[in-house]
Amino acid sequence: DLGGNTLADWTPLQTIASQLPKLFWLGLDRMPLPALTTLPDGFAAAFGGLKTLCVSGTGMEWSQLLFLASATPKLEELHFATNKLSTLVQEGTDVSVLSSLTELYLEGNLISEWSSLAPLGHLPKLTLLNLNHNQLVTVPPYTEGSGFTTLKHLMLRGNPIDAWASIDALNGFPNLTEARLAEMPLTSNTSGAAARRTIIARLGRLKGLNGSEVRPRERDDAERFYLRQVALEYPEG
Repeated sequence: DLGGNTLADWTPLQTIASQLPKLFWLGLDRMPLPALTTLPDGFAAAFGGLKTLCVSGTGMEWSQLLFLASATPKLEELHFATNKLSTLVQEGTDVSVLSSLTELYLEGNLISEWSSLAPLGHLPKLTLLNLNHNQLVTVPPYTEGSGFTTLKHLMLRGNPIDAWASIDALNGFPNLTEARLAEMPLTSNTSGAAARRTIIARLGRLKGLNGSEVRPRERDDAERFYLRQVALEYPEG
């Protein structure tokens, strides 16, 4: 973990990595890394064994990350938080270099539209996507062909989501079983317990919410609570 150091060039990093043939985890958070237009000789040999890479708070462009990832084919976990990223739809970029990725952490960026994430939808192994504290207002209904078929865990804490339709949309993700859904305008006027019961009731496959397991008894209670709340909205009789 070299995060927070002031090394301003890739040369010493490559020198270090080249001496660690079993290196699989590398933290470079908050380092002022210069953009590369070509990969230096030996770059792929030095970094090719990485399975986890942390480059949060570096100001790195997404296109630069994909360029570097062409030399890290084994990468499974990527931390790319607080880099002022607003969209992953960029001409001339190809996320297929991340085909081994299972976990992607994009918290604290500037993503405001779900369509900006479209390139991630077809990553064949992506199971966890962290979008906490971005600027997403809505999650559109899931449509066939939009991908994310392997996604199991989605984190949306701290986004300005303000409609239950966005929560309902999560039912469409075929393998989604765990979510982080808190600190949203949608639930700001209700208690934490009531919000949790309502979310569980509306998401039928959810097995984990905000870090805790959804047990069968809790689901039964949540669905009964939700049905009572719905009934109260209908006129008497």
